[in-house]
Amino acid sequence: MLNSRSWLFGLLALSATWVHAQDGLNWLRQLQHSQNRNAIDGVAVYAHDGRIDAIRILLQPGPELSGQFANLGGDQRQLVRNGDQVRVQLQGSTVGAWPAFTSFANAGIDQVAKNYRVREIGNDQVAGLEAVVVRAEPMDDLRFVQQLWFDRASGLILGNVVLDQRHQPLEQVMFTNLRTSPAAADAKPALPEPEPAHQPATSSVPLTLPKGFVFVAERRDALRSLNQFLLSDGLALVSMYREAKPAATTGDFASRRGAVNLYGRQGEQLRWVAIGNVPLSTLRELVESNAGQ
Repeated sequence: MLNSRSWLFGLLALSATWVHAQDGLNWLRQLQHSQNRNAIDGVAVYAHDGRIDAIRILLQPGPELSGQFANLGGDQRQLVRNGDQVRVQLQGSTVGAWPAFTSFANAGIDQVAKNYRVREIGNDQVAGLEAVVVRAEPMDDLRFVQQLWFDRASGLILGNVVLDQRHQPLEQVMFTNLRTSPAAADAKPALPEPEPAHQPATSSVPLTLPKGFVFVAERRDALRSLNQFLLSDGLALVSMYREAKPAATTGDFASRRGAVNLYGRQGEQLRWVAIGNVPLSTLRELVESNAGQ
């Protein structure tokens, strides 16, 4: 039988864990507001699959969201978004373009809490800024571990490491320098007002989703008879494509880069492709559950 001292120590330990978990979720909640208040100009290092890339990142929030991601090495390819269009530019010429999602409501912090154990695990410095380190441990094998660095002053994300189920790093993105506008305050930001209840969106066709994922948006391309469904568990994002594309040869295919997996199935009339920063088995389950529809 527990004595009173053991019971008290256990209660204190449980309380401390709960507080750290709440703090971790609060940083994720703050991020949603910080991204809408700050323009970003910085350089980040992207490490994956034994290679390191330096990327220039420019983001301007607002109704007409604009952004630019430029590879500073290799072919110096750029990904540019202006409003509702995304373009790929190479040496000043546009080599690809597609419509962008308009603004959408993500799955929400409550969904994160259902799928991950989120807690603060320490402090660090990133790009010369004081950072809070938050770790999100999944409650199942359908998603990866994520560790995030938040600027203590502004609440902006400074870095992210994605770990597999064995806690081995798959990819890392970390700012090496960062400028924001307006300037961040020195004090920890006040917590935002509680977010309104999330109203789930509805897809144009019925979807069967892995546990913990919800549908958040859809884009339709009538010319290609293509639907793109955006799914989220509150932290990880998955895009699933359904395209009318008859083929004589059918079968499954897969690939991976860093933490981003791709799994697809070519049927006689339809091609299904799912891509996202989740385990390959999650994407396989998603495609197999919907390819017969």
